[in-house]
Amino acid sequence: MKNAIMVDADLLKDIQRKQNDLNEKYNQLVENQEQILFNLVNLRNPENKEELTLKEAAKFAKVDPQTIAKWHKRGYINRYGNYGSYRYRKSEIQLHVGKKNEN
Repeated sequence: MKNAIMVDADLLKDIQRKQNDLNEKYNQLVENQEQILFNLVNLRNPENKEELTLKEAAKFAKVDPQTIAKWHKRGYINRYGNYGSYRYRKSEIQLHVGKKNEN
């Protein structure tokens, strides 16, 4: 009978540890979701639509202008305008650079 009680106590500790791990993961997911929602709101906020030329965007992101063009081609950021008069939204570049820095 004593062994059964010890096994149950060990099992209970293991269950509590796993529950704590799951709670931590859940809290991390909630924080990530809040950050994603914050980023989406900022992207859609009309006040946060400052547009930059290719050179300005590259300088802002501290990368080569070709890198900005590649980011657009790969679908990471959008390009606005037409016929050589393209602009890039500062908020989109901030979001992409932030994602790169997280990795």
